[in-house]
Amino acid sequence: MESTPAHEAARRATLIADSIRAGTLVVHGADHAWAKELVSAPRGPTGLVLVWALTAPTARAAAAAYEYVDTQQASTPSASEPPANESFDALAAQTELFHLFGRLFSALTGTAPEYTTFEQIDRRMRELSISDHVTLARAVNKAVDELLAFYKGNDLNLVRAATSFGGMKSVVGGQRQFSAASLSGVRTAGLYVDTQLIADPVHSILTESRDLIAPHVQLAHTLYHLLALEPLVNAGLKTPVVFVFPSFEKSFERHDVVTKVWLAELGLKVLAPACAGTMGSIDDVASYVRGHEEAFLQAAMQKRLFVPLGGDPSATYRWQDAISLHLANLKGHEHPDRWTEMTRMPPAALVLMDTISRIRPVFHLLANAQGRQAQPLLVSPVQWHYFDMCSKALARDLVNEQVLPKHALSTLRALQDDSLGWLSNIPVAGLVELRTNMEHTMFREELKKFTAQLAAADLMSLDAVVRELNHGLKTMVDRQKKAIRDLQDKYAPKTWGAGVGMLGGAAAGAALLFMPTLAAALGQSASVVPLVAAVGAGGLALAKEKTEERVEQRRANRTMLGMLATAYGTRIR
Repeated sequence: MESTPAHEAARRATLIADSIRAGTLVVHGADHAWAKELVSAPRGPTGLVLVWALTAPTARAAAAAYEYVDTQQASTPSASEPPANESFDALAAQTELFHLFGRLFSALTGTAPEYTTFEQIDRRMRELSISDHVTLARAVNKAVDELLAFYKGNDLNLVRAATSFGGMKSVVGGQRQFSAASLSGVRTAGLYVDTQLIADPVHSILTESRDLIAPHVQLAHTLYHLLALEPLVNAGLKTPVVFVFPSFEKSFERHDVVTKVWLAELGLKVLAPACAGTMGSIDDVASYVRGHEEAFLQAAMQKRLFVPLGGDPSATYRWQDAISLHLANLKGHEHPDRWTEMTRMPPAALVLMDTISRIRPVFHLLANAQGRQAQPLLVSPVQWHYFDMCSKALARDLVNEQVLPKHALSTLRALQDDSLGWLSNIPVAGLVELRTNMEHTMFREELKKFTAQLAAADLMSLDAVVRELNHGLKTMVDRQKKAIRDLQDKYAPKTWGAGVGMLGGAAAGAALLFMPTLAAALGQSASVVPLVAAVGAGGLALAKEKTEERVEQRRANRTMLGMLATAYGTRIR
């Protein structure tokens, strides 16, 4: 992404200011005056120095200092990145990471995620804090220290490993934390893509987030949803279904000048169409917003730049209604002081700030996708809305065809439509079995058939793909229901034949009363054993036939078709 002249000047001034502040660039004598002004200069929405606020002598001195530093760095060999650890076992490290996640969750809540519900987490944490605060703090600090030590020794290797996986690979992003919606999206996409890369939300909370409300509670909430994926990690598949890696997003925003410039460029390209006149930088946009509040608000609403929290990205709101809804839904999620500050902001400034905050995760998603050679993937309509907006502003394709065909992205987006939300009902344990048997590749081919005519006619609109997938998936469910009926028909004649001998041979059948282990092996519960015994030798034949039928049904239910039918709500006995 190329920067405008204004952003390039801001980048250079910011680099010098940060170097002086960090002590890596030392000034002497008469230079102290301009250095002091530069370090204390106001900064724009993305953290860049506002060059227009500097006096002319300071701006010239900063530019000269940059040229000097740039010349010195060009003649000095740069420090190389630490070499890759050739013996690093990425899958083993991922297993250890999730083990540490589990230890931290247990320390925070006093239990493992499988023994509690999401709704009980806050109550458990309050009770632990009241009953023994010292023990709780000691356990949490120990678990956090173990996790931080793991990150310190493995963070760069995890990033490299995330880049190394082949196949159809996506990187999940666009959200501020890993939520129930994130989990649902990952489970659904797991039916389709080979590997999903997940920017580590726990690493972000522990090392980068300074402005969270109740960070320990948010940490427990995030861990609860993330740990639901642990069976996929522990499955030992050579091609991992999910892989969590640190992405250092907040650190880049705070300390990397290039990141600040690129964020400013993206913000400029997205927001400039809502401003009258020529905007040369994000600071020009901010100045326009201050001077033309009503015009900016009307244009922002018309172009749907601002979607209130909990709002519909396809709707057009009055700015007054949008801001009221946004603040109402933010209450309780933002720090109280921060929320109060937002209620007092000029409406246009609030819309500008929030739009930039929505762009930030999309920017990092795009950067992660490019760096990890993966396809960006999001899990909600609002996230897709801002992703589309940023992609159009950058004049770049939505799909990385090196890792994902165009039709595949349309299918992935359609799978996350509300009408197909039942797909996420497939349990993680079932997903493990499907992936172990590589059935997701067959599922991909089935879905490709459903949209083949749309792709051939270049009609892959989201609504059209959703419609075809709904039809195709229901056809697959009906196919499974027919298979179960065929199994029942297959065994029905034998069942009637076996019934003839039911009344005889009760003594022979009574032996089953003393063989509960055999009954369990056959899939029969202990309560039905006396009944089977009582019907005699004919009953043994019936039990054998019913057992064979149930084994075949169970096998059918554990296929992709079977799990789809179960998830759809079809009761298969």
